[in-house]
Amino acid sequence: MRVIISFFLIFTSFFIEAQNKGLKLNIEDDSAFDGYEIYDSILPYYTVFMFGENHQFTKSNAELEFKTLQYLNQKIGVKKVLLELGWARGIVLTQYIQTGDSSLLPAIEGYSWKYYADMAKKIKLL
Repeated sequence: MRVIISFFLIFTSFFIEAQNKGLKLNIEDDSAFDGYEIYDSILPYYTVFMFGENHQFTKSNAELEFKTLQYLNQKIGVKKVLLELGWARGIVLTQYIQTGDSSLLPAIEGYSWKYYADMAKKIKLL
């Protein structure tokens, strides 16, 4: 039994270490896409891109999602986004992005995480 547990611990620690050596993306600078070039060769073959997120990290999730959307927009012209949110908030967000009606911002800011409200404002600028 000790051998099995030891093997399991060694095996899982290898994968944990491998996670630390992963891809580094620059999400701070909106004009730099360092790290994204790894996707350049596969982009022409896909039309749908999906994100996963950890709900404990709302700030970095929103920054990474916007940065990736910005990259996809510049590289292959992606303009449609499906976000995980309720129907009513989706209608308000869509209307804001399409029209720029700033009277909708209080509703967006009042019912979204701050970072996702900020992301909506940035999406409007794309």
